[in-house]
Amino acid sequence: MNTGDSRAEVISLDDSQLIELLRTAQRKIFFAGPGMSLPVAQALCEQWPEIGAESVSVLLDIDPETCRLGYGSIDAVSLLNEVALKMGRAIHHRPGMRIGLLICDETTIVFSPLPLLIESESNQFPRPNGVRFDALPTADHSSIPLEREVEDLIQGGDRVGTDQVEQVRNDLAENPPLKFDLAQRVRVFNARFEFVDFELTGLSISRKRAAIPSDLMGLAKDRKTQNLLHGTINLIPEDSELSGERIIEY
Repeated sequence: MNTGDSRAEVISLDDSQLIELLRTAQRKIFFAGPGMSLPVAQALCEQWPEIGAESVSVLLDIDPETCRLGYGSIDAVSLLNEVALKMGRAIHHRPGMRIGLLICDETTIVFSPLPLLIESESNQFPRPNGVRFDALPTADHSSIPLEREVEDLIQGGDRVGTDQVEQVRNDLAENPPLKFDLAQRVRVFNARFEFVDFELTGLSISRKRAAIPSDLMGLAKDRKTQNLLHGTINLIPEDSELSGERIIEY
């Protein structure tokens, strides 16, 4: 739909589209979100030298918990920080950042980042999770949506240092994230099944024995000797279908 001098549409966004957009940027890149995947970070870092050090800004939530939730990886943060230092710049940290925002030249995308611990990426489309705004270019390329809001976000963040990145990496090494695919399966499994704990007492009937009265054994004639003799008999054979061994095997 048209809104003044810009176009807006609801889109289904994934990493491949972010990467494609980053690689086409010519003048400006701004990325804000809780985290970033390594492929997206690689695409951004490849384009950074092409458009100039001052033309790229990155704002993330540099916290171990964001990695554990699956919003991004520490490898992406390390790469971004390394390239930023080489360019004489820095990435910024904003605690609690949970909205995604990407600005490439005249294109602005506001999207919902995906926590991979809870939900996996899907090939089912459409899967609306973002809104794309394409502003009509001007002669001096000054028409950038949300420009004032972007500056406020950056000023409200802290510069990320190498020591902080290493602290996050060490924290994740001591308490690593769960395997995202396993966590997703457990969540689905627990939602559809109920676990019942029960106990079967006396199931192994083949191990049960009955006492034989000594007077029936016929081995002694006097009462005193009979009282000294004791005997037992198995109730059923071990290979019987009633033995319970088949249930134990299952």
